Amino acid sequence: MKFRIEHTFEGPPEKVWELIWDREFEKELKEALNLEELKIIEELDEGDTILIRRKVTPKISIPAAIKKIAGDKISYIEENRIKKGTFSFTWEIKLNTLQDRVKTGGVFYVEPYGENGAKRVVEGEIKVNIFGLGRSIEKLVVNNLKENFDKATKLMNQKLKEGK
Repeated sequence: MKFRIEHTFEGPPEKVWELIWDREFEKELKEALNLEELKIIEELDEGDTILIRRKVTPKISIPAAIKKIAGDKISYIEENRIKKGTFSFTWEIKLNTLQDRVKTGGVFYVEPYGENGAKRVVEGEIKVNIFGLGRSIEKLVVNNLKENFDKATKLMNQKLKEGK
């Protein structure tokens, strides 16, 4: 399932990008998104790119049918490869379980929008190869992503208005 999520911000791309990677903001985001864990576990300079790996453990209710095959708790490693000198990166999600049956990744970028604003675009694809459940899991994940990006946007716009 392919998806595209767009949000606009009341600040220039530079400020939005800065906020995305701000460690203090990350703590507030963890709370706003009701995450059990959100932390950078690795940061590597790879020349033209910077690799940032974050461990994420959401506090979500897992449907019984999915629990049977995935377990009681889902966490993942988010791998972001930032192209230096840009406001963009590629991303990939690696689940703690079902790695051979779930593939998720895409691109993330921030661009100018209007006179003094910015637009964040997240494009991606999720493929779940689990007979009878794949499409349902894909929809659940995409809906969860959209909800979380909506919440993050609200918090980010609040911070941008405060001049952070």
